[in-house]
This record gives sequence, structure tokens and C-alpha cells, in this order.
Amino acid sequence: MQIAPAPVNTAYSYAWDFGQANTSSDTSSLMSPSYTYTDTGAHQIRLILNPTIGGTCTDTATAWVKVYGPLSSNFVQNPSIACIGNSTQFINLSSGIVAPTAYHWSFSDGFSTSALNPVHAFNAIDTFQVKLVTDFASIGCSDSTQKNIIIYPIASAIIATAPLQCKSLAVNYMTPSI
Repeated sequence: MQIAPAPVNTAYSYAWDFGQANTSSDTSSLMSPSYTYTDTGAHQIRLILNPTIGGTCTDTATAWVKVYGPLSSNFVQNPSIACIGNSTQFINLSSGIVAPTAYHWSFSDGFSTSALNPVHAFNAIDTFQVKLVTDFASIGCSDSTQKNIIIYPIASAIIATAPLQCKSLAVNYMTPSI
């Protein structure tokens, strides 16, 4: 989180407290600090601004920040074994403390979509990287996950036999070599 302080035309010292409970490492003396919260919830931020000249003219400002979590992008494919040319459904399992607002899928074969649970057929035997980016726009966050999907060839079954057979005689079946 970036925070903007007072004007820079006067020399000041800065005393920031980022309001994270049970820690003393949530402070900074930088003019424009950055801080990463390790827990969720509402945190009160406090800045004490002291002029380095005429130091009695201090000011204090407070603000609140709400930290959300956990947010998670996840999906499974159905069927779990994908064959060339067959449709595979990707089932979105993304979740968070707030509802996701948008989904961005890319399939590493040139296809992409923003559908919730897309269906896609791969047209080559290969390993494809499927990536899902889940946006939680109401809180300005996103999460992503990616998985490798292996596309297998479709087997080709053939039975070779004579179409007419006599009763009480053994019928020979064979599978031609593939």
C-alpha cells in the first residue's frame, strides 16, 4: 500500500504506524512508505508529521485500511483425461472473502475467454498450459493459477474377421497392428 504525505516544500520527519496488532515492525520514518499486511481486517494508520524547523507545529492524521483475504484462483477439468478434438469443461473453483468479479482464461493454443466455466477442445496432441486469472475488483485484488493439461490421442479400434461364418466353427478375430 502506497501512502502520500504532506507537501514536500518543507522539511519534515515522518512517524508512520500501520496499525497491525502484536508487532512493533509496522512503523516507518520514510516519506512515502510501502507496507505489506500479514493479517486481514481493519487497520488504523497513523502519521505524525513533525517539521524539522519549528518542531512544535506537528500534525497527526489517521486513516483506515481494510485488508481482505484469502483469495484463491483454482479450477479442475472434466473429464480429467483430455483427448484430441474432444470438448473439455474447465470448472472454476475460485473463491474469496468477496465474490470474484471477472475471469480471464488462456489456453496456450491461442484461445482465451472470460467465461465462468469454459468448454474447450484442443486440436493437437501436446501439453498445454491453462491459466486462470481471477479478479476481485471490488477490493482491487487478483489471483492466478496455471496447470498443465495433457492432450492424448484417440485410440482407433478395428475388428478384422470374415463377415460370414458357419455354425459350430470357431470364429477368428484379430486386431490389425496400429
